[in-house]
Amino acid sequence: MSADEYARLWSGLREVWEAVDPAPSGLADRVIAGLELAGIDAEFELLQLTEWSHGLVGARSETPADVISLRSDSLNVVLHVSPRDGLRCDLVGWVDPPQPVSVQVLQPDVQESALSDTSGRFELYGLAAGPTRLVLVIGHSGDHRDPPWFATNTLEL
Repeated sequence: MSADEYARLWSGLREVWEAVDPAPSGLADRVIAGLELAGIDAEFELLQLTEWSHGLVGARSETPADVISLRSDSLNVVLHVSPRDGLRCDLVGWVDPPQPVSVQVLQPDVQESALSDTSGRFELYGLAAGPTRLVLVIGHSGDHRDPPWFATNTLEL
C-alpha cells in the first residue's frame, strides 16, 4: 500500500469510529487537566498534620497554647499558637530543615506574611482567631523555575 492509500484508510476508519463511538465532549480538556494534575506533586505538596497538642507552655505559663506539627516528605513545620483574647492570637513557627522561607497566612478576610530567619523561625502577631491556611515558599529557584512551595489544610487558630 502506498502512503496515500494508508492515509485514506486511516481517514475512513476515523470517520467510522467518530460516527459509531464519538469521544465525549470536553474529553481533550479533561485529559490535559489530568496530565497537569499528575505532575503537580513536583510543585505542590500538602503538609500533613501529625500532631496537635493543647496545654500549658513552659513551667510558669498560665495561658494555654496549641502546638501544631506538620510535615511533608521534605519539610517539617512546628507552630506555636498563643491566644491573646478570644479574637486574636500569636503564631511562632519553625521550619525544619532550617532555611529561609516566605510564610503566607491566608484567612477569610486578610492575608499576612512573614519571612523566616536562617534558623527557620518566623513570627506573626495579632492574627485573627479562626480558619487559617499557611503557604510556605522556600527560597528561590536559580534555574528560572518556580520555587517549591507547601500548603496546609485549613487549621482553626
